[in-house]
Amino acid sequence: MTPIEPWYLDLAAPLNAELLAFPIHQRRAYGDFMAQAYYWVSHSTRLLALAASRLGTGNEPQHRRLLEHAREENGHHLYAERDLRHLGMRVEDFSELAPTAALYQTQYYLIEHVHPTALFGYIILLEGVSVLCGREGLERASAAFGEHAVSFLKMHSNADEDHLPKAFATLATLPAELQSLVQTNCKNSAELLRATLRAILARSAQDPS
Repeated sequence: MTPIEPWYLDLAAPLNAELLAFPIHQRRAYGDFMAQAYYWVSHSTRLLALAASRLGTGNEPQHRRLLEHAREENGHHLYAERDLRHLGMRVEDFSELAPTAALYQTQYYLIEHVHPTALFGYIILLEGVSVLCGREGLERASAAFGEHAVSFLKMHSNADEDHLPKAFATLATLPAELQSLVQTNCKNSAELLRATLRAILARSAQDPS
């Protein structure tokens, strides 16, 4: 397995700390997190397909990896929706937060107007989070809500252990300027995800049920 790069560990440390401190055992906070996950993950296959379509034959390995990843991600947002139902909630109970929208909307801009390979920064960020924080989050949520309400966390804490080294391996094949672009997107995406967590906490404080 390709090791996690030191630059990623440094970049993700503040986000991971906030994720591990997140009150995932609180029903309202966990439900809001699942709703926000639904909102951004519902764009995963669309972003991957768009980025793949923008890579020509000179970028065949990256093109194939994105298409393979799109197949792997198909329907994953529905796991979050199902977990919400087991909590007695719906996605519609939680409006999409501004940093959640910015998290995926930024990716469309980068793909269309900067370079499609930038998407790997977003991929590495989300899958790194799953690998480094997913198991603990899964255990805490399972203890609070039972096995039927944690299918999204279970899926990603297991599957992304395989996805992450593939993303790092692809990154290593890119020219230096594209590697820098990927790392910048990864950093910015981490900041937006931290903003989402803080917004969830602020909203759940108003209704801590």
